[in-house]
Amino acid sequence: MTPAERAKMRAARFGVPVVAKVAVEEKLAKRAERFGLPAKSDATVPAKSTLTGVDQEILKKRAARFGIPDEPVKSASPTQKPQGKTAKTAAAAVVLSPEEEEKRKQRASRFGNPEEEAKKASRAARFATGQQSS
Repeated sequence: MTPAERAKMRAARFGVPVVAKVAVEEKLAKRAERFGLPAKSDATVPAKSTLTGVDQEILKKRAARFGIPDEPVKSASPTQKPQGKTAKTAAAAVVLSPEEEEKRKQRASRFGNPEEEAKKASRAARFATGQQSS
């Protein structure tokens, strides 16, 4: 039994008119026109920025403001994993302006910046007390 025959039987059973495939396509075309969507017959698909309505220039300014690199970091070969250069580490490796570095140093001094070795030593002392040497 073909899907068309099944649709006719269902329509007859529930007392509704049979909807032709052409009518469905016309409805979809009208809906696409109403919402400004591309029709399915269009071979070209607009770029992502035109779909969202955001200009590429605005995206570049936003990336510069937040320190996001323009180009994504690529590995040497497509099968090789990146070694320490993911998107997060690449964004963190952005060179900061001297004013921004000074602000960060002041904030670190204000909220406390314990030395890394002292931090490790205190952690070792905490966890060494619960262990017994064999």
